Amino acid sequence: MIIGSLTTISSRIDNIYQVIDSLYNQTMKLNQVYLFISKEPFLLDEGIPSIPNNLQKYINNNFLIIEYVENHGPYRKFIPILKKFKNKEDVIITFFDDDWIYPK
Repeated sequence: MIIGSLTTISSRIDNIYQVIDSLYNQTMKLNQVYLFISKEPFLLDEGIPSIPNNLQKYINNNFLIIEYVENHGPYRKFIPILKKFKNKEDVIITFFDDDWIYPK
């Protein structure tokens, strides 16, 4: 499997769907994208108490998995995904930014 991992903060959650959409429409397809977010505030992140509706179609087709984790800043996209996928055949891509629309 090819897995993408990213995190975002409260000020960007309403626009993260644009990033997810650009990942979904790549010519080289990811199997899934994990978005790790936190309810509690940390530094610039005020916490994300709920998931925006504009992400629902990606959740429904099992492309996007959203998980709440403790807020340790940007390390949220590394530690949880490494714990989840221990199979050496899985490819995990963690360099996605939450404010960049990726061209095909």
